[in-house]
Amino acid sequence: MSDLTDLKAPARAVTGKSTLLPDFNIGATFTQALLCHQQGQIEDAVRHYQTILAVDPDHSAALINLGVILKTRHDYHAAIALYYRALALQPASTSILGNLGNALLMSGRPEEALACQQRFVEQQPESPEGHFNKALCLRALGRLSDAIFSFDRALSLCHDYVEAEWDRGLTLLMAGEYYDGFAAYESRWRLPETRRPRLKQPTWTGTDPSGKTLLLYTEQGFGDTLHFLRYARYLQEQEGTKVILHCQRELVNLLRQQNIFAQVNGYDDPLPPHDFHAPLLSVPWLAGLTETRLGEMVPYLKAAPALQFPFFSLAEGKTRVGIVWAGRPTHRNDHNRSCGLEHFLPLLALPQVRLFSLQNGPRTEDLRKHGVAGAIFDLSPSMQDFADTAQLLDQLDLVITVDTAVAHLAGAMGKPVWVVLPFMGDWRWGISGDSTPWYPTMRLFRQTRLGHWQDVFTEVMTALGDLVQR
Repeated sequence: MSDLTDLKAPARAVTGKSTLLPDFNIGATFTQALLCHQQGQIEDAVRHYQTILAVDPDHSAALINLGVILKTRHDYHAAIALYYRALALQPASTSILGNLGNALLMSGRPEEALACQQRFVEQQPESPEGHFNKALCLRALGRLSDAIFSFDRALSLCHDYVEAEWDRGLTLLMAGEYYDGFAAYESRWRLPETRRPRLKQPTWTGTDPSGKTLLLYTEQGFGDTLHFLRYARYLQEQEGTKVILHCQRELVNLLRQQNIFAQVNGYDDPLPPHDFHAPLLSVPWLAGLTETRLGEMVPYLKAAPALQFPFFSLAEGKTRVGIVWAGRPTHRNDHNRSCGLEHFLPLLALPQVRLFSLQNGPRTEDLRKHGVAGAIFDLSPSMQDFADTAQLLDQLDLVITVDTAVAHLAGAMGKPVWVVLPFMGDWRWGISGDSTPWYPTMRLFRQTRLGHWQDVFTEVMTALGDLVQR
């Protein structure tokens, strides 16, 4: 269902001329705005919508569509204000209710969002989208059983509602219902943004792999690969099974050092001969490992014998703490999960601690921008790939990081790692508590309100102070 309001909006909202600007035709301008919006010419669409609203601030269709753009840009407060104005003009509009509810949820106001979506389903009880959006609000509130019920209701109204099936699976996984969750996780292949590679050999369906060569390929981010490698190792350990891993180039050296796969290739390497292939993230479902006692599988990665990096001698007698404040910017939730270096700076006040930056990529510049490049030692020149990162992690006492690949690497190595989580975090961290079954050495620090990192880092500061005083 599109978020946009088109020319089917009430006539007053899209037609007529301005008495102040007699040569300005609101209807024609809205038509042009909508066309630009649909064709991805967003700045032109914004300009047209704003011109309409300057002349007619009660133009509901322009209010809604401009709100859609602002919501996409994560400017939720402005989007919500526009939606509320549109709703006051058209209080019976379920379209506005749905848009408003979605923006409220994204802005970390799930109670208000749920109220909107509840009104939506009361007016349109047969709408699968309404029940789907209601389920998302219930999940954000931690009401996982109620959320699953609403997802089921959406699917009963639209049996091929892939997004509902996918989010239902994530909710089951979040609740620790791994058997049904991983079964539903397979629905990702029906999402339009997911592409399965075309390989000549048959897909592995979970049959006995003994005596066969199985090619496993990665499909998502570095963190997902590191997280699910435990299952690939399990398969390789089965007698007579030969497992080849086809993965991101940055992981190749690290995984070749593990001696747990018959072969590790990068994406740009030719595919070696194999009998079957399967996506890495499908292994727990296909191999029947959904009820495995996860903590017993850790650690499953280790660093190569470490070189003694001379800069660590600068921390003699100190607690060596590595920090990461930003993830990959292309991640769809990165605007929530990345927190910024400024929140880590108070940790410098602890004289028993020496901070080392494990940040990589453009955000390493934050050290210079904040003027702390000397106080926080930059390790990024020594991090060419994950094998280098693992060696550095091995010589640290603690890692404090946002939800990114370094968190998974440290957890997979059994290193002490603290992860600061946004209000709406990833499914694998659940909804409450400071521990996770995936990584026994990991501690979680959670936002209680969207975007509010201060409370999280106050808790981190206290915990780190307690640690170094022991």
